[in-house]
Amino acid sequence: MRAPRRSTALIAAIAIAGAALIAAPVVASTPATAAPTGSIRINEVESNGGTPGDWIELLNTGTVDVDLTGYVVKDDKDTSSYVLPAGSIVAPGAFLVLDELIDGVGHFTFGLGGSDKVRLFDPSLTLVEERSWTGHAATSMGVRDADGATEWIATTASTKGAANTF
Repeated sequence: MRAPRRSTALIAAIAIAGAALIAAPVVASTPATAAPTGSIRINEVESNGGTPGDWIELLNTGTVDVDLTGYVVKDDKDTSSYVLPAGSIVAPGAFLVLDELIDGVGHFTFGLGGSDKVRLFDPSLTLVEERSWTGHAATSMGVRDADGATEWIATTASTKGAANTF
């Protein structure tokens, strides 16, 4: 007679657990979006003392928000780097500007030289994109999309946080 009691107790325990699962609220979780290939680009760079100093502008050219948490920005030296903090989300078509740290305000601690480069790495330190130049521009260096080609050239005006002008 003991076997049926165990079976009854087991069935009751399963029923209670099942009811708890049905009653438990379901919480949706959206994982951070990995940057789709080509959707984040180095869009403009001021290497000659902008406001407040040198700066780097990233652009999300994709159609979804991109989480750049843990991405790394470096110049031409591997010893100079800045890791983007948690919450570094870039909306589609939006810019993320990183400023040189001056008087406690800004992001990265390295300056950009006349002959230098900016490199963007994902959190695993895989190179996503890089832009280089051989001399300071009178304004800034920026990406221009023309006739299906992408050019890295001097802009006609620094457009920090806005579309480039040529």
